[in-house]
Amino acid sequence: MVAVMAVTLLYGATALAHGQGACETSAKQPGITAARATLERTPQALAPRLSLSDLLVESGCYEEAIHVLEEADKVHPRNADVQKRLRTARSFVSERQFFEGLDKAEAEARLSRNQLRCTRFADVQACDDVLVLRPDDLAIAIAKADALVKANRLQDALTAYNRAATLSPGNADIAARIETIQVQRRTLQQRCMTGEGEAALAACQVVLTKDAPDEFDVTRRIAILHQTANQSSKALDAYIAANSLRRGDKSVALAIVALVDSTGRSDAIALAARGSSLVTLGRAREAIASLKQAEALAPGLPDVANQMAAAERLLKQEERMRESQRAAAAAQKPAVADSKSNEGAPGAAAQVTQVTPVAATYSNTAPASRSN
Repeated sequence: MVAVMAVTLLYGATALAHGQGACETSAKQPGITAARATLERTPQALAPRLSLSDLLVESGCYEEAIHVLEEADKVHPRNADVQKRLRTARSFVSERQFFEGLDKAEAEARLSRNQLRCTRFADVQACDDVLVLRPDDLAIAIAKADALVKANRLQDALTAYNRAATLSPGNADIAARIETIQVQRRTLQQRCMTGEGEAALAACQVVLTKDAPDEFDVTRRIAILHQTANQSSKALDAYIAANSLRRGDKSVALAIVALVDSTGRSDAIALAARGSSLVTLGRAREAIASLKQAEALAPGLPDVANQMAAAERLLKQEERMRESQRAAAAAQKPAVADSKSNEGAPGAAAQVTQVTPVAATYSNTAPASRSN
């Protein structure tokens, strides 16, 4: 009994840690491979079998160790060392089966609990946990979609219902639920985009969905509604979110610059958004200054380097345009000066032309006694 306990203490920690997958890997170790080769050369010898069985037990390969020891018992019946190792290996197998049974029972209990929470309490996470194990469970797929509807996550609910529809093509009940969600979302979207006040804001927050085609429009609308309600801080956050979704919108850029300046926000995110907005508005020098401030506060802030490069390109374009305008203005000055120097000359010639005939006429009609 003491010997069995000693062997158990020797291998106990390894026994609980190894499973069949670990055994398949460990069985290829050089030590085990060498022990097998020795046993093949001397199949009747006891020592190689005992050595191999010890290595297999240590690696968690209990079933294979039992097979090696049972073969040894045939050659060396009732050998004390063989019997001791057999009892140890079999106890490890029993122990592993016991714990595997506990794990299985616990997993089944957890699955039942998640099914209940999904179907009865609309717990979306519980539904997801069940679907990991049973991805084709129609009832749970529908229950998840229903739970998302209760959570006002309409776009996610629509996705979940469409997933359920793939599990049950032609299901009229699922089709009806999809149509209901689509109508409901269109109504809320219209209220969001055309309504005012808290009702419109609440509708926008319901229909706002990440990566949806209208995500930018809804986010900008939320910003406008906050701004209308004099909630400058919330409006600025929403405008910054809209700007991150789509660069280059001048209305968003103007709002960000105005709100950052009016609220006095000087954190890195606000300054980076201000710099990006100034790039959109063509104010390159101001953009560079704002972006440098953001970079100093939070080095490595996403997209600041790209916006800085865009601002510098814009500044170079502005400088080239100003230089071109100065060159064009300089080229026009000599032409203007020549034009002014020649003013009056055509008129003078005309006077000469006009006077000469008159003088000739006057000379021809003068009396002979008068000098011409």
